[in-house]
Amino acid sequence: MRLFFTILINVLFSLSLIAQDPMELQFWSSTGVQLKVHKKLSFGTSYFTAYNFEDQRISFTQLKGYTSYSPWRGTYFGLGYLMARSTRKKTNSHRIYGSMSYAPKGFPIRQYLIVEQFFPKLKKYGTRINYAIRVKKTLIRKPFRMAPYTTARLFYFLGGRSVSHYD
Repeated sequence: MRLFFTILINVLFSLSLIAQDPMELQFWSSTGVQLKVHKKLSFGTSYFTAYNFEDQRISFTQLKGYTSYSPWRGTYFGLGYLMARSTRKKTNSHRIYGSMSYAPKGFPIRQYLIVEQFFPKLKKYGTRINYAIRVKKTLIRKPFRMAPYTTARLFYFLGGRSVSHYD
């Protein structure tokens, strides 16, 4: 019964509303599972869905598998594979990514650096670099370990079409 409530609370708190364009409000939901094999090594998977309110349908889904290694406290290195399915375009895209994150001991801030390689390459870009900084506060230690947080992300795209400008 305790496991059921843990899963239910995690699903409810993993929902968010995102709007990159005022006319394209989306409801994003994600859930995942992580298995700690050793004190420093873990494997995980997650599933992500984006629902578009304008079209009244799911716009894309993502399935991710990853592994992470922590050589010392607060530092993580990871490798993963992500498959994204666009329901609008009826296409799949695949990504291989490497990540690194660091959180100084005693601070509620974690920094992430993620490099993603898309295959087949997209028309817009082939490689994406993602820097994120997350500030969080743990409210309850046990049994759920809930932690509200806010994240700021910066994306940099490489490859694809050349940049054109006019003087």
